[in-house]
Amino acid sequence: MAHKGCSAQGWYGSRGKGKDGILFGEKSDPGNLGELSESDVFNVMRIVQKEFKIDDNRIYLMGHSMGGGGALYLGGKYPNLWAGIAPMAPAVFFDSSILEKMTQIPVYIVSGELDLLVPVGSVRRWVRQMEELKMDCYYNEIKGGDHASSITNNPTMIAEIYDFFDKRKTVSKTPLSENNQLRVFTNRSGVQIKASTQSVSEKKVTIVREDGRKFTLQISSLSDSDQDFLKKWQVQHDQSGFSPE
Repeated sequence: MAHKGCSAQGWYGSRGKGKDGILFGEKSDPGNLGELSESDVFNVMRIVQKEFKIDDNRIYLMGHSMGGGGALYLGGKYPNLWAGIAPMAPAVFFDSSILEKMTQIPVYIVSGELDLLVPVGSVRRWVRQMEELKMDCYYNEIKGGDHASSITNNPTMIAEIYDFFDKRKTVSKTPLSENNQLRVFTNRSGVQIKASTQSVSEKKVTIVREDGRKFTLQISSLSDSDQDFLKKWQVQHDQSGFSPE
């Protein structure tokens, strides 16, 4: 499902659901540009999943500048989706505490030493926090590098990122290929129910308990791990309109 989230200034949800702020959307863009831009990442994932044979344990996320900030944001919001991420000169408008939600994700992070748009000092602070959290992190600071050409015209560095990714994968405990796979869902109050996922539409999920009884729940009422699972389920089954918020 395509929509106007495909904007060069959508920021992939990292700056909120709207479009307010410098270099964030235009007058002709919808009011929920940020939300649409985030969901477009998963629209692309659904297309790729549909057209190619994809290993769900080897899905990686890479982005430059605005996309680098988006990679960090989506890494923290959906940590169970990615086998690794590569933010390059990441422009971020959120606190680095998001890293605490993604400590298990391998990160290859890049910055240009002389970057005037995303100062190297800000990237170094993120790297220091990754190191403090003992994350699987590799930092490549390009000596004399700028914001754009030293990254976009650097095939050697890009090859290193793919080598980094190639050595890392996630291990899914719940096979997504099985529609009737039972899972223990947990809501925000700690109440649990063992059921299979029947459908995901908009902000709700319908699950089926072992005795055949169906329940339709607000996705936002479920645990973070359940929301991550449903996001992955949604990508696998090529359904439109899913948003975990």
